[in-house]
Amino acid sequence: MTEEGSVPVGVPFFPYGRGNLGRTPVLSQTDFSVFQDIKTGMRTSVELGLTVLNLFDQATITRYDNTRMVADLPITLDQFFNGGWDYEALLAANPTSVDPKFRQADQFQAPREIRFTVKFKF
Repeated sequence: MTEEGSVPVGVPFFPYGRGNLGRTPVLSQTDFSVFQDIKTGMRTSVELGLTVLNLFDQATITRYDNTRMVADLPITLDQFFNGGWDYEALLAANPTSVDPKFRQADQFQAPREIRFTVKFKF
């Protein structure tokens, strides 16, 4: 996970380099499928199937909100590229611009999904 900021015109940057917020939890998922062919005649059959994705309905976090400000930093592109500005001081000077969702989980593993299939083969 990497904290991301942006300067005017929506140009993103990483104020502390990549990976400064750690990692998301380990993601694992168990899927299950079963199919059965049933003969209905000399040349015809029906295949019934069941597929369950995320069998145990795990809800692992896959992303955290990584943007601390709800708007661009209050500096110009020239100031940004010339350097000499303090990211934390700019955040402290604009407390209403700080996003309360920062570092909160905002994406999760897809919930359990069950699919029934019927195939007619002729």
